[in-house]
Amino acid sequence: MNEQNMCFLVVDGEFEIRRQMIQHLKDLGCHIVEEATDGRSAFSRLKQSWGNPINFVITGTTLPNMDGFQLVQAIRADPERSRLPVLVMVNEGQTSDVTLAASLGANGYIMKPLIGRVFAEKLAFIRGLQQV
Repeated sequence: MNEQNMCFLVVDGEFEIRRQMIQHLKDLGCHIVEEATDGRSAFSRLKQSWGNPINFVITGTTLPNMDGFQLVQAIRADPERSRLPVLVMVNEGQTSDVTLAASLGANGYIMKPLIGRVFAEKLAFIRGLQQV
């Protein structure tokens, strides 16, 4: 499945970060994008059978109700979603967050502030791993 046909779920508590990420996805030709403001609502959306099935999750770390790390853990613990690609957005300089995300099973990370070119490279890399 190519990126244009995939459904992305963007999760972040900050409106501007979600808008920026959604715009990066649209710039890459990805037009099926949903969003959530916290980890709990994101995980609930993943479990729902209506609408487009989510193919890729992009999450921040500091979220209300269930943080991004707990979201990664919940996805990896769910047999139906354990292989779902997850990209974690971490604040610049937070190397401990990168280490934690990787240890929990995230497929990759991107530093905030977001840079479109770097995001496109990370997305292509993770998609390549999923097709192997």
